[in-house]
Amino acid sequence: MFLTSLAWFLIGALSILFLYFITFYFTKKSETYNLLLSIGCLASIIRIITYNVLDNIDSSYSYYRLAVIIIQLTFIWGPCLYVILAKTFFVKIKTWKVVEIFLAVNLIISIFIIFFPEQNIYYGFLYDYLIIAYILFATYIFIAALIKKEPYSISFFIANSVFVIGIVHDVLLGSYIIKSNVGEIFAYSYLFYLYIASVVSAKKQVYADKKRLESELNFLHAQIQPHFLYNTINTIIAYSRKDPEKARELLIELSTYLRGKFKNQKEIYTSLKDEIALIKSYLTIEQVRFEDRISVEYDIDEDCNILIPCLILQPIVENAVKHGLAPKKDGGHLKISIKKAQNTVVAKIIDDGVGMDSDKLNNIFVDGNDGIGLSNTNERLKQHYGTEIVVKSEKGIGSEFTVTIPLKRG
Repeated sequence: MFLTSLAWFLIGALSILFLYFITFYFTKKSETYNLLLSIGCLASIIRIITYNVLDNIDSSYSYYRLAVIIIQLTFIWGPCLYVILAKTFFVKIKTWKVVEIFLAVNLIISIFIIFFPEQNIYYGFLYDYLIIAYILFATYIFIAALIKKEPYSISFFIANSVFVIGIVHDVLLGSYIIKSNVGEIFAYSYLFYLYIASVVSAKKQVYADKKRLESELNFLHAQIQPHFLYNTINTIIAYSRKDPEKARELLIELSTYLRGKFKNQKEIYTSLKDEIALIKSYLTIEQVRFEDRISVEYDIDEDCNILIPCLILQPIVENAVKHGLAPKKDGGHLKISIKKAQNTVVAKIIDDGVGMDSDKLNNIFVDGNDGIGLSNTNERLKQHYGTEIVVKSEKGIGSEFTVTIPLKRG
């Protein structure tokens, strides 16, 4: 294969970007622009290879016609894809009608290229005006987004400016209007644009993940199991006659529990002390409801009062009671241990309930199995600390949940 060192460099860079965008698209189920960017990278790789091959083969070869078609198609569809990308990034700029016209024109030209490739190679300059129109229209979209102060509009405006400068430079150089010692620079300006697009893509994905976790956290704040609330109220009513003092204590615990659940949803962090207070209120209510079939043991270091993400431990405790101890006929024992260990705080929630088999254990963090609590908690641990919930469980024996929080981040 007759490839120059520059061609190899471009193919390597574009291959890396292609893998980046296509991986983002499929693993994160991300926005359409990641798929479009990956297609653009792949088309550029094919064009570079085909262009270099075409310069080194005789026109009498059977695959020469195919090479000509590929070059011409990528020649007109590249700029069109650039316009679609600009529109996809800034959907609020209402210009889809113009994009549809461009697509229709491109389809007509593509038919002409496929059936008359040899003739088209001599008249390719006629499409230069169309390509200029594509670039100008994309520039209009970026300027309109900049004026409307759309997110990332500044980054894309700069990237587009560099991209256009690269095109103008190479056109003037190829027309012998200017002289340059650096040679053609379009390829580098194109890579610069793709780099900016990759940075924006990553930032948009991080932002989307953050908003999703915040939304789920808000849901956790507001999530009150109806059966839990009804049963608690009924328990309080029952005790209000035979043991008013106990009813009063339960009301206080319910108030503490609700205050923790309905805490200001803008607060991402809470003190470990407040989280433990929420857990104790919840467990006190459950112990009364289950008529002391559930015993609780606390082993908590006094100097562990660090800041932690809201509702990072309570859902685990609730899961241990609901799915571990409650199904057990005789109830069981729950131990909550929070200890300092070197540069971390390690929280363990241990129960001797029904336990889990391997299938359930392997899918415990999948949404829909045990509600949103555990999957959300695990995702937020990853985001904040880079750690995960470690679960050990054996059917009929019980379960142990371990949460590790670095002190420097706490």
